[in-house]
Amino acid sequence: TGTVEAISVFYTVLSTPDNKKITIPNGSLTNAAIVNYSTAENRRVDLTLSVDYGTDMEKVKGILLTLAENHEKVLQDPAPVARLLEQADSSLNFVLRAWCKSADYWDVFFDLNEAAKKRFDEEGIHIPFPQVDVHMK
Repeated sequence: TGTVEAISVFYTVLSTPDNKKITIPNGSLTNAAIVNYSTAENRRVDLTLSVDYGTDMEKVKGILLTLAENHEKVLQDPAPVARLLEQADSSLNFVLRAWCKSADYWDVFFDLNEAAKKRFDEEGIHIPFPQVDVHMK
Protein backbone atom coordinates (compact mmCIF):
# COMPACT_ATOMS: atom_id res chain seq x y z
CA THR A 1 0.00 0.00 0.00
CA GLY A 2 1.34 3.39 -0.88
CA THR A 3 1.37 6.45 -3.08
CA VAL A 4 2.82 6.18 -6.57
CA GLU A 5 5.95 8.33 -6.69
CA ALA A 6 7.26 7.37 -10.14
CA ILE A 7 6.48 5.11 -13.07
CA SER A 8 9.27 4.14 -15.44
CA VAL A 9 9.46 1.64 -18.26
CA PHE A 10 10.43 -1.26 -15.98
CA TYR A 11 9.50 -0.23 -12.41
CA THR A 12 6.93 1.66 -10.36
CA VAL A 13 8.05 3.30 -7.12
CA LEU A 14 5.62 3.60 -4.19
CA SER A 15 5.96 5.61 -1.00
CA THR A 16 4.26 3.86 1.95
CA PRO A 17 2.39 5.67 4.76
CA ASP A 18 5.36 4.96 7.07
CA ASN A 19 7.77 6.54 4.53
CA LYS A 20 9.30 3.45 2.94
CA LYS A 21 10.08 3.32 -0.76
CA ILE A 22 8.93 0.19 -2.57
CA THR A 23 10.08 -0.60 -6.11
CA ILE A 24 7.78 -2.97 -7.96
CA PRO A 25 8.53 -4.48 -11.36
CA ASN A 26 5.84 -3.34 -13.81
CA GLY A 27 5.37 -6.94 -14.94
CA SER A 28 4.01 -7.71 -11.45
CA LEU A 29 1.62 -4.79 -11.67
CA THR A 30 0.22 -5.71 -15.05
CA ASN A 31 -0.68 -9.18 -13.75
CA ALA A 32 -2.13 -8.10 -10.39
CA ALA A 33 -5.23 -6.36 -9.13
CA ILE A 34 -4.67 -2.74 -8.12
CA VAL A 35 -6.85 -1.10 -5.47
CA ASN A 36 -6.78 2.70 -5.42
CA TYR A 37 -7.96 3.96 -2.03
CA SER A 38 -7.54 7.65 -2.82
CA THR A 39 -9.48 8.08 -6.07
CA ALA A 40 -12.88 8.66 -4.50
CA GLU A 41 -13.63 11.64 -2.28
CA ASN A 42 -15.27 9.45 0.39
CA ARG A 43 -14.32 6.09 1.87
CA ARG A 44 -16.14 3.64 4.14
CA VAL A 45 -14.62 2.62 7.46
CA ASP A 46 -15.52 -0.98 8.40
CA LEU A 47 -14.89 -2.03 12.00
CA THR A 48 -15.56 -5.48 13.41
CA LEU A 49 -16.09 -5.54 17.17
CA SER A 50 -16.65 -8.66 19.26
CA VAL A 51 -18.72 -9.04 22.44
CA ASP A 52 -19.67 -12.03 24.54
CA TYR A 53 -22.82 -14.01 23.87
CA GLY A 54 -24.68 -12.66 26.91
CA THR A 55 -24.60 -9.08 25.61
CA ASP A 56 -27.77 -7.20 24.61
CA MET A 57 -27.47 -6.87 20.82
CA GLU A 58 -29.63 -3.74 20.59
CA LYS A 59 -27.50 -2.04 23.22
CA VAL A 60 -24.31 -2.78 21.26
CA LYS A 61 -25.80 -1.51 18.00
CA GLY A 62 -27.07 1.63 19.74
CA ILE A 63 -23.66 2.39 21.25
CA LEU A 64 -21.85 1.89 17.95
CA LEU A 65 -24.31 4.06 16.03
CA THR A 66 -24.10 6.83 18.64
CA LEU A 67 -20.30 6.82 18.47
CA ALA A 68 -20.34 7.10 14.68
CA GLU A 69 -23.12 9.70 14.55
CA ASN A 70 -21.31 11.90 17.11
CA HIS A 71 -17.87 11.76 15.45
CA GLU A 72 -17.23 15.06 13.68
CA LYS A 73 -15.47 13.43 10.72
CA VAL A 74 -18.11 10.76 10.04
CA LEU A 75 -20.50 11.68 7.24
CA GLN A 76 -24.21 11.35 8.00
CA ASP A 77 -25.12 10.62 4.38
CA PRO A 78 -24.97 7.75 3.84
CA ALA A 79 -25.88 7.06 7.45
CA PRO A 80 -23.66 4.85 9.61
CA VAL A 81 -24.79 1.23 10.03
CA ALA A 82 -24.24 -1.19 12.93
CA ARG A 83 -25.36 -4.81 12.52
CA LEU A 84 -24.63 -8.28 13.84
CA LEU A 85 -22.08 -9.70 11.41
CA GLU A 86 -21.73 -13.24 12.69
CA GLN A 87 -22.21 -15.63 15.57
CA ALA A 88 -18.65 -16.87 15.96
CA ASP A 89 -17.31 -19.66 18.18
CA SER A 90 -16.65 -17.44 21.21
CA SER A 91 -18.26 -14.13 20.33
CA LEU A 92 -20.96 -12.11 18.67
CA ASN A 93 -19.20 -10.05 16.01
CA PHE A 94 -20.72 -6.72 15.04
CA VAL A 95 -19.79 -4.55 12.09
CA LEU A 96 -19.86 -0.76 12.19
CA ARG A 97 -19.79 0.91 8.79
CA ALA A 98 -19.34 4.66 8.57
CA TRP A 99 -18.42 6.95 5.69
CA CYS A 100 -15.85 9.74 5.88
CA LYS A 101 -13.64 11.81 3.62
CA SER A 102 -10.78 9.68 2.29
CA ALA A 103 -8.24 11.95 3.98
CA ASP A 104 -9.95 11.32 7.36
CA TYR A 105 -10.05 7.52 7.08
CA TRP A 106 -7.36 6.64 9.64
CA ASP A 107 -8.51 9.27 12.16
CA VAL A 108 -12.03 7.85 12.06
CA PHE A 109 -10.81 4.23 12.11
CA PHE A 110 -8.64 4.67 15.21
CA ASP A 111 -11.02 7.06 17.01
CA LEU A 112 -14.02 4.73 16.66
CA ASN A 113 -12.00 1.69 17.76
CA GLU A 114 -10.79 3.45 20.89
CA ALA A 115 -14.17 5.01 21.66
CA ALA A 116 -15.92 1.64 21.33
CA LYS A 117 -13.52 -0.03 23.78
CA LYS A 118 -13.94 2.79 26.31
CA ARG A 119 -17.72 2.81 25.98
CA PHE A 120 -17.97 -0.98 26.21
CA ASP A 121 -15.94 -0.81 29.45
CA GLU A 122 -18.24 1.91 30.84
CA GLU A 123 -21.33 -0.13 29.96
CA GLY A 124 -19.97 -3.43 31.31
CA ILE A 125 -19.87 -4.99 27.86
CA HIS A 126 -17.18 -7.65 27.77
CA ILE A 127 -14.89 -8.51 24.88
CA PRO A 128 -14.67 -12.31 24.87
CA PHE A 129 -11.65 -14.52 24.89
CA PRO A 130 -11.62 -17.88 23.08
CA GLN A 131 -12.70 -20.65 25.42
CA VAL A 132 -12.49 -24.41 25.14
CA ASP A 133 -14.29 -26.93 27.35
CA VAL A 134 -12.34 -30.13 27.93
CA HIS A 135 -14.23 -33.22 29.12
CA MET A 136 -12.14 -36.01 30.62
CA LYS A 137 -13.37 -39.57 31.09
